[in-house]
Amino acid sequence: SLVGLKRWPSAPFRARRALHHKMILVLRFILDVLQQWTARAIPLNSHHPHKSHSILYTDAEFHRSVDGMSGGLGAVLIDSSGQRWSAGCTAPPSLLTACLPRLTQILPLEMAAIGSALINFSDNLSPLILIFCDNMSDACMLAAGISGAIDLQGMVMIAHFVLKRLKVMWWVEYVPSQSNIADEPSRKPYNFSYLDVPV
Repeated sequence: SLVGLKRWPSAPFRARRALHHKMILVLRFILDVLQQWTARAIPLNSHHPHKSHSILYTDAEFHRSVDGMSGGLGAVLIDSSGQRWSAGCTAPPSLLTACLPRLTQILPLEMAAIGSALINFSDNLSPLILIFCDNMSDACMLAAGISGAIDLQGMVMIAHFVLKRLKVMWWVEYVPSQSNIADEPSRKPYNFSYLDVPV
């Protein structure tokens, strides 16, 4: 994408006129900034008095058919010693009904998976937490603490409230769906410990 952006100023005017000239200036600025950045690795427990940490994977599943709709929530928690906890549940009917008017039902379900996992695993969480979510929108909303949708904003605020009450340091990252180990608990919840979902 950066290569394409480099060629953008020399593209025919016909290809560029759809973008406002101010937008082109913004894109050029972003390109200049990105080219000056260098990647750096930040260990989860770097220079921190707490050596233990937790890695939390969350996922949600939604399915609509002629028979109705269904969904599932799943989570896997791994601590610094390698111990694992897995949990899953079917999405409560009240949550599914609330999601029905939306164009994208999976967004609130993914956020519900994060919030409910934090609540249910609260006794097992370390002072440092890295959360993995396979929905980029939800990961960005949680990181920023804000959403343009009022229903999602409420769920984001709940997740932030729980994290604040836990008094932990945390961050959230996107993980590709094929690498999300919480996928199976969300699709086969009855094979895992029950995940209680506050609605």
